[in-house]
Amino acid sequence: MERRCRRMIADAHGTPYYALGSLEEARTISDAVVILEGDYGGQIYATCPASQVKCSEPALHHLLRDLDALSGTIQRASVSSTSEFR
Repeated sequence: MERRCRRMIADAHGTPYYALGSLEEARTISDAVVILEGDYGGQIYATCPASQVKCSEPALHHLLRDLDALSGTIQRASVSSTSEFR
């Protein structure tokens, strides 16, 4: 899912931004990253190269829900897979 804030930042800096639909898709792109965020992007819990994520996408979503619960955020957490090409 494309994040408007990331799109605006990328456009302002003239850098590409590609929102990918799944962890599987992100793993096929060498420089894709996974971003674990809550509060609709207001909190970034973790980022890492998609190639380094060894769990399944459902397990990643479960981890994100746990992180969201620990943070006290009442809004739905989300997982974003994004890739920036240079």
